[in-house]
Amino acid sequence: CWENLDQSQREFASDVSILRSSFGIHSVESVVENKAGLDVGAMLQQLVDLGLIEEVATGAASNIRRFKLNHTLRVFVHSRLDDAQRELLWVRYAEFLFSKCEKWADEVHGRDGTEVMARIALDWDHLLAVVQHGFKKDPLESVWVDRGIRSLLVLNSILEARGPFSIQETLLDQALKACDALLGTDPLLHARALIARAEVRLGRGQYDQAIAELERAFNITRRWSDDEGGARCNVALARTYIDKKDFSSAERHLASALGFYAATGLRRLEGIALATQAISCQRQGKCGAAVKHFNDSLAILEEVNALHQLGKYKGCLGTALSQLGRKEDARAALRESIRLNRLTGDRRREGAMLGRLGELDYHLGHLAEAAILFEDALLLAEEVGDLVSAAAALTSLALVRMELGQFDEAKQLMVRSLALGQGGAGRQKDGLILGYLGVLHHRAGRVRGARNYYGEAIAVLEQRQDHQHRALFLGWFSSLEAEQGDYRKAEQLARMAEATIESHQNPRIRDTLEVLRWVPDLAFALTDEDMVDVCTSVEERLSKFPQAKNGDLRLALSWARHLLDSGRHQAETT
Repeated sequence: CWENLDQSQREFASDVSILRSSFGIHSVESVVENKAGLDVGAMLQQLVDLGLIEEVATGAASNIRRFKLNHTLRVFVHSRLDDAQRELLWVRYAEFLFSKCEKWADEVHGRDGTEVMARIALDWDHLLAVVQHGFKKDPLESVWVDRGIRSLLVLNSILEARGPFSIQETLLDQALKACDALLGTDPLLHARALIARAEVRLGRGQYDQAIAELERAFNITRRWSDDEGGARCNVALARTYIDKKDFSSAERHLASALGFYAATGLRRLEGIALATQAISCQRQGKCGAAVKHFNDSLAILEEVNALHQLGKYKGCLGTALSQLGRKEDARAALRESIRLNRLTGDRRREGAMLGRLGELDYHLGHLAEAAILFEDALLLAEEVGDLVSAAAALTSLALVRMELGQFDEAKQLMVRSLALGQGGAGRQKDGLILGYLGVLHHRAGRVRGARNYYGEAIAVLEQRQDHQHRALFLGWFSSLEAEQGDYRKAEQLARMAEATIESHQNPRIRDTLEVLRWVPDLAFALTDEDMVDVCTSVEERLSKFPQAKNGDLRLALSWARHLLDSGRHQAETT
């Protein structure tokens, strides 16, 4: 078919295939209007026979035939153009894609967002190449940089959902370098790119850099009277301060954003701000208030059919419900979140919610179900390149293996997790992994290794202000020192743990510390008669936990029962 066309016909056919074939299905009448003397019907039939296009039944009027033009046709045509023609088509194609992205920017978060995401995915590789082309032109041109940023802000939603994160970071870095190197770029687009880059930094735990970029973006929006952009900055700053546990600063930024959204009727953004307020309450232990704010937020997001945000915040609601002890409601919310994330193609968040559902099953003692969920979460995290989530899934899977007595496998998983989670947001998880590695060495009788891991874990968790888990590993460290006969140090560590828990209430950790405090009782029993009495007393106290509903408490109980059995055996033997 191609060989029978003259040059003008080839140029026209190239235009048709390059510019019009990328986005789904088109009617013949809209593509060709008797140009260049083409025998349209015969040409299309030949392409159908070659498998380059396929006809699609649509039920439309009989004089309109619809075809889906396959990607191979575009590649075939493009390969037969000379360099000058290819460059010309590249520019025209880029302009076409940019115009599409401008339209999609308004649609991607709306009622048709899922369909729009699917259409973008059809031409994903070309979109990425076009965006990069705008940032790499030499010399840079402001119109190309602006177009590139506008398109990148649309693609950023997909990159955040499906990865790979390395491309997301690279493109945002290229965009901001181009803005810094070139005068005349749109300052409001520059501010939006700064906000997007700061959100990536927030996910990495790089809070100071995120705050610096957000404050820079906020100054730009204020200088250009962009109140909506300023409100976006305030919400992102609030999220950053929440993670830093500076809740007063977070509330100040949220109040400003919520006031603006309520006055202007930007409902989707108002829903996101309310969800951020709920997360702030949740982090402060105000789970009842958090559930209320989440429900208010979800009602708004359902109203505007913002499926991506619904999938995200349904999962957050599930976590808050779990903290209130409403396990079945939590399970339902997490399953709905998984369904929505699967529907929208958000693989990263789907994996995160599978992990949260696994944690719920783990604490309820459903170890087999939890292991399957953690393995699925790990696969998805690795697929999208989310190293922090992959490290979290490995840690959770290691805890299941440890509780099942598979200590060597648990250690291997924790070492893998530690390697993945180094730095950034993974540092809090690093603290947990180091602490549980201490427990593994403790149970194996490797005292020096256990002391080192406990000490390092406590230091990391203190730096991250994770008071609850710091108290947990202080309790384990106290238990270790009591078993080794250093009762003064054991008592000192136990008091530090109790002081931490008194100021940060957490019944789950409190019960675990109570069990670990009984270890010195066993160690203090210096005579045979004392040992028998202490064993009886400790056994009575252990009997009040017939079925522990969380993994940390079960680990402590199993160790206390092991020591109890050893003490009883020693007394009976003597």
